[in-house]
Amino acid sequence: MNNGIDNKVIEIKNLYVYYNDYCALSNINLTVYDRDFIGIIGPNGGGKTTLLKAILGLIKPASGTISIFGKSPAESDVPVGYVPQFSTFEKDFPISVTQVVMMGMLPSRTKMFYRFSKEDYMEAEKIMKQVEIYDIRDRQIGSLSGGQLQRALIARALAVKPKFLLLDEPTASVDTNSKIHIYDLLRMLNEEITIIVITHDLGAVSSHIKTVGCLNRELYYHGTSGLESSVIAQVYGCPIDLIAHGVPHRVFDEHKGES
Repeated sequence: MNNGIDNKVIEIKNLYVYYNDYCALSNINLTVYDRDFIGIIGPNGGGKTTLLKAILGLIKPASGTISIFGKSPAESDVPVGYVPQFSTFEKDFPISVTQVVMMGMLPSRTKMFYRFSKEDYMEAEKIMKQVEIYDIRDRQIGSLSGGQLQRALIARALAVKPKFLLLDEPTASVDTNSKIHIYDLLRMLNEEITIIVITHDLGAVSSHIKTVGCLNRELYYHGTSGLESSVIAQVYGCPIDLIAHGVPHRVFDEHKGES
């Protein structure tokens, strides 16, 4: 979505990332504007998580540039909300939902026995109500369902007061009903925050997402809401049809040559 030069959030030009001799990302070009909601799909190992890590400054590119509001990731002081893949963790760890959310408020250099302020607790309550987990605020994190856990992690990312939100497979371990609720939540958040969602699940690309791109080392992205089936097939290596089971979805163009 091109809203003008002045409101670029992220700009990536000719980006290459290597792991030893393996090219993980090849010639990536992408411009993200204020309040874009971009879904990036692609197969496992296609470089989706690597792209997020490069934006966050966790991986150094071999060549090319990334700018966050005009600065490199290393120079930028813009707060970013990040929801990583979270497949396994110690379920007996004695931490509550409220404590998880407030982890997002910790300063980058925290001294031992850091004490949160009354305002911090009030802000955490506000965020938990916003994402509809306030009623489980005292629950131990390991007792949550997949959907509840993802909402808690989104709330932690929001506690940073981010300018944009990056989510890596936010619906990978949740049921269909929870997927719908999470995308409803993201649509609401997108009214104020720019969002990039990474997924390998075609069915998770809902009608809430404004633009869709395909990533398999190379990025196929044109800033539109639809993708031709030929592009999908090229990325996944075979013809792909979108099948969604009760999830709001966008139908891709018909396969050329089909009746």
